[in-house]
Amino acid sequence: DPLYGTSYYRIKQTDYDGTYTYTPVRSLTRTRSQVTVTPNPAQDEVFVTLPDLDREETVTLTVFNQLGQPVLSFDWTGRSGVQALDLTKLARGTYHLQFQSRTLQASQSLMKL
Repeated sequence: DPLYGTSYYRIKQTDYDGTYTYTPVRSLTRTRSQVTVTPNPAQDEVFVTLPDLDREETVTLTVFNQLGQPVLSFDWTGRSGVQALDLTKLARGTYHLQFQSRTLQASQSLMKL
């Protein structure tokens, strides 16, 4: 995962003859308000990083299948940091994770292997 703030990336490609080229520099800005889900793709478990929350705040995570049907739902109250999410009951496929609370609205895609 990138660090919070702005990170800069470029790729160095080395050919078989030893010559190399660089891609243009790209930047990525990550703020603490973002939710991250790692690893992705995943097999049995992912780790959800939530931003700073109030102690009284409840985040609802709803997992939707490709048909838009909710297949899992969880509530986390007053917990920021990393939360484990068990995927063993989900079939292989792509899922949409929706996070909602009083101060947070975020979504992520997840591929279950």
